[in-house]
Amino acid sequence: MPSVLKTRSLTVAFLPKFQMITYLKDLLFQDSDKKNISELTSQIQNLIEELYSKQPANKTFEQEGFLNGSQIVQEYLDEQEYALAIEHLLYMVHESDVVYPNEVIEKLNELTLKYKIENPYQEKVL
Repeated sequence: MPSVLKTRSLTVAFLPKFQMITYLKDLLFQDSDKKNISELTSQIQNLIEELYSKQPANKTFEQEGFLNGSQIVQEYLDEQEYALAIEHLLYMVHESDVVYPNEVIEKLNELTLKYKIENPYQEKVL
């Protein structure tokens, strides 16, 4: 008989170590963080759309995942794939030609640090 873990009214059979770590990491995400991710997504998407309205031929838009970025992030959030949502926001911020306010960069960095998400763009941010 497998061991079980009871959390937040859920009973979960123990999973292999990697899956359990992922599961526990997802449990750590709080509703306030989901709200922060949604707000950041809105800010980032608005700035990308502003760039598109001014420069639709900008090289940023040769890549996928910018004009529909908020939809992609929302799908990740709906599936409780918070790390993937944050990683997509990192991509949107650092692979576009948009100049983002420091507040957006700082909030995104706080989330990556809080949840130990690798930020391949960290050097560019500092």
